[in-house]
Amino acid sequence: MVRFGRGEASNYHAVFPRKTALELGEYDLLLESPNRSAPMKIFSALIAICVTGAVAFAAEPPKESDRDQQQLAALAKEVQGQQTAIADNQKKIDEKLAAIAEAIRQAKIYAARGR
Repeated sequence: MVRFGRGEASNYHAVFPRKTALELGEYDLLLESPNRSAPMKIFSALIAICVTGAVAFAAEPPKESDRDQQQLAALAKEVQGQQTAIADNQKKIDEKLAAIAEAIRQAKIYAARGR
């Protein structure tokens, strides 16, 4: 007679040993199909196709780009010319303001003498 009380081991584990997680993982690997890496291969193929497509589109610049670059260069020159004109106008405004300030200063001096 087998008793299962305190201090006595069961014979159940001797007949049916527990499997560790490592052993179960190895057992599962043996049972799985050979296409286990198929999702990874599909994902890698999609990445390769995307990279190839991106390189193909980047390697051939569109002809509109050259025309756009020329228009951009012309606009940049025009803006530079406008900035030069604005700087010249600002210089003239500053000179006129200085002349007006001097005329006001002199007028104040003459007005103070006349009192």
